[in-house]
Amino acid sequence: MLFDKLFSKNEMLDATRKKAYSLPLFLEIAVFLLIFFASELVAGLLSQFLLSPLFGIVPAPLSPVDLYSTAVIIAVVLLYCRFFESRSFTSLGFIKRRATIEYALGLLVGLIMFGAVALACSAFGGYSFSVSGNVGAILPSLLLFFGGFMMQGMAEEVLCRSYLLNSLAARQKHPVAVGVSAVAFSLLHLGNSSITPIALINIALFGIFAGIYFWRRGSIWGIAAIHTAWNFAEGNIFGINISGVAPQVSVFRATCYSSLSLINGGDFGAEGGLAVTAVLLISTVCVCFIPASSKNKEAFD
Repeated sequence: MLFDKLFSKNEMLDATRKKAYSLPLFLEIAVFLLIFFASELVAGLLSQFLLSPLFGIVPAPLSPVDLYSTAVIIAVVLLYCRFFESRSFTSLGFIKRRATIEYALGLLVGLIMFGAVALACSAFGGYSFSVSGNVGAILPSLLLFFGGFMMQGMAEEVLCRSYLLNSLAARQKHPVAVGVSAVAFSLLHLGNSSITPIALINIALFGIFAGIYFWRRGSIWGIAAIHTAWNFAEGNIFGINISGVAPQVSVFRATCYSSLSLINGGDFGAEGGLAVTAVLLISTVCVCFIPASSKNKEAFD
C-alpha cells in the first residue's frame, strides 16, 4: 500500500511503538478528548484570570492572550506522553537536526498555500483587497500575533499529529490513523462561529495533508510552521476571518462578497469555501511526492 511504502521506516512511528502501552481506538479517542477539554479549560482560566489582568487585554477568540494561552495544550500533551505513556520526544516529532530549516520551509509552504487560496478567491471575484493603513504603525501588533500563531499552530499540531496521529498509528493501519485523526481535528472546530459542512470537510482535508507532511518530513517543526503561516496569512496579512473570527489587525482589508460564499467561505473564512478545497487536494497530492527527510536520531530525549 502507498502509506506503507511511504512510512514503513518512519522514525517517529518506530519510537511510538515502543511506548508503555497502546490503547484500543475508542479509548485513545476518549483520552484525546479528555486532554483537549482539560487543556482548553486550564488555558481559558489562565487567559481570564492571569494573562488578561496582567497585560490589560480583554480576552477574546484569537486575541493575543487567547493564542499564547494555548501553550497549556503543549505542556499537557508533553507531560501526559512523557510520564503516562513513557513516550520519547522522538515519538512526538521533536527532532533537533534541521529543526530551523524545517520550520523555515514550513513557513514558506504555508504562505504559498494560503497565497494560492487568496489569489483564487480574488480571481473568481470572491474577495477584493485593499491596504488597511500604515503597516509600520501596526508592525508591533503583527509581530505579537505572529508569535501567538506560532504557539497556537504548534499546540494544535502537537495535540493532533504528535500525540493522536502517532498514537493511533502504533496500533492501527496508517490510512485509518490519518483519517481518524483528521476527522477528530475537524470536529474540534464544531463550536466555531459560522461553521459549515464545507468548512468541516476542508479542516479534515487539512488534517490529512498535515498528517502526511508530518510523517513525510519526520518532525513536528514543518507542519507546525505551515499551520502558523496559514493562520497568520489568512487573518493578519489578508484580513480574512479565521474560523468565524475577524482579525484585529491586518496588512490588507478583505471585502467578502457573500454571493460567492461557496468559493470564499463567507463569514467562517476561506476554509468554508471551495478555493481551499482545491488548494488542499492539490497540496495533498504534491506532499506524497516530496523527498522524505533522512532518518534522524538526534532528538530531545
